[in-house]
Amino acid sequence: MSNIYSVVPRLISNQTVFTGKDLSESAKESFSLGYMFGMAEMAVYQSGVTLEDQAETLSAIHRILSDALDTDASDVVLLAIRSQQNDEFANGREVGSNDLGQWIKTKGQYVPMGLVNTGS
Repeated sequence: MSNIYSVVPRLISNQTVFTGKDLSESAKESFSLGYMFGMAEMAVYQSGVTLEDQAETLSAIHRILSDALDTDASDVVLLAIRSQQNDEFANGREVGSNDLGQWIKTKGQYVPMGLVNTGS
């Protein structure tokens, strides 16, 4: 799992080929933001960081999302934190987490397409 932090940004950004949207614009949409956050959060969990360590968790999520967006993701992480009660965000978070979990379970045979399948 040591390289999961470098793989997840590609799993997220590769989907933009099919959505036709810029990832930074998609991050402004609740479902897409939740999806990216959920996928990053699952990567952190799978890497062995305990989610109770909030500072380390958020730092790792920031790193993953910054790599995916190819820019500093501080504003995106802050927006995600503020969106925790939003239903679309929560749905996206669950789909993103499940997509990465399935990718891990199938050893890369499953192709995460949560952003594409929702039209985001």
